[in-house]
Amino acid sequence: MKSRYSFLDLDTTKTIGHINDCTLRDLGLTSVFDASIVSQLAVIPDGETASARREIMEAIIGERENYAFLEELRISLADFSRACKVYDESASDLERAFSGTVCAERFCGALSLIEGLMDTKLTVAIKEKIKKQKENVNILRDETKSITSKLSAVSNLTLTHGRVAVSDTSGDLSDILSSVISSLGFELPRSKGSAVRVYPELSGEVKRVFPDLFEEADRFLKGSFAFVDRGIIDLRDDLDFYLRTAAAFLSAKEKGLPVCFAEVADSPMYHAEGMIDPTLIKHVDRIVPNSVRLDRETHVAYLMGANGGGKTSYLRGVASNLIFFLCGLPVFCCSAQIFPFRSVVAFFPKEERSFNSGRFDEEKSRIDDYISQADQYGFAFFNEVFSGTGEVRAESELENLTHVLFQKGTFSIIVTHFMRVNAGKAMLLAVKVSAEGKRLYEVAPAEEVLSSYADDVLKKYGLDSESLEKEEST
Repeated sequence: MKSRYSFLDLDTTKTIGHINDCTLRDLGLTSVFDASIVSQLAVIPDGETASARREIMEAIIGERENYAFLEELRISLADFSRACKVYDESASDLERAFSGTVCAERFCGALSLIEGLMDTKLTVAIKEKIKKQKENVNILRDETKSITSKLSAVSNLTLTHGRVAVSDTSGDLSDILSSVISSLGFELPRSKGSAVRVYPELSGEVKRVFPDLFEEADRFLKGSFAFVDRGIIDLRDDLDFYLRTAAAFLSAKEKGLPVCFAEVADSPMYHAEGMIDPTLIKHVDRIVPNSVRLDRETHVAYLMGANGGGKTSYLRGVASNLIFFLCGLPVFCCSAQIFPFRSVVAFFPKEERSFNSGRFDEEKSRIDDYISQADQYGFAFFNEVFSGTGEVRAESELENLTHVLFQKGTFSIIVTHFMRVNAGKAMLLAVKVSAEGKRLYEVAPAEEVLSSYADDVLKKYGLDSESLEKEEST
């Protein structure tokens, strides 16, 4: 029997959009999570699903006990899955009697843990589904105990000792079968495969000695054993998503890094304080928090400054945290208010291709394709685009791109080293550099950076701007 269980998605058909693999790779998310998690982050869920996921994440992040409980459930489901595999590989009635009992035990144990889950919108839905099977499960549990007791009496061992059938390679199940066989004066054959094997002839001899027991076992396997629902094994994938993502955020919190749940904004905007690039969480000493303030009035920003100053890291931080927010996860910020945008795309420079169109033509084609369908609910990130052509042409393309982005209302951050671009109404950001030329990895409005830089230079020579102004007026 197999039903579909999931508390990862309320409805997998309700998705807002899909983030392309190129964007996820360029943002470096595979350095934060493994590929299986990143593939799930590629799907932007609907608001209801994102909200329900967030509820679970808040419970895990807020109470470490919930994390430990889910970890225990994942282990229990893994044990049940392995027990099912052993049962499926059974080649005789004796094997099926023992492994079927263990399988049922593992199923009932996993259900008990699921019933004890913390209450959230998604987990309550699973628990309600299980309650509908309560009567059948109770029958299964009672009959499993009865069979277990009788098999234990035969083997003079306790089936529940340790983890029966946790491993496909020998272990308790082999020990129990060995004990039963040896008590009858036989030796258990060992196979080279992973599953325990009892030849049919030997199984038949055991059945002859204990006919009543195996008649009951046969009735059990043909009857209430059908209530074993393998569908709950599907919850392992969901648990992997929650536990692995939560582990990254909990680890960051333990290192003193900012983690919060962003407030959902009613209109297009992205405000964040203390935002960091998640790809740097393994290098705490290199992390510099930054602020983000984009809204309808200033929804396009140019980020300029020296190479190696943190421009790309800033862009990755804004984009990655947006994706986390859209998927119902926490963000690496002290505080944030973000609108649930419907699309996220990043354009990073590519290596020169071997086919006819060069790097510039290919890049422009990709950007044009995106722009043709862009709207006010999208967020695009451009990192050193058009750098594969001359400065004059690149600046012209950037100016045209900026004009279209403003026309469509698309939110964008454009990182570029072309300093003479006419950015129009776009907000100008720059990376801070000290008077000594040291990169500070902080991003701020360009006029603030220039003013701060000028003040640092004056201070270096024992001067200040006010004195200079007085001097110039005399």
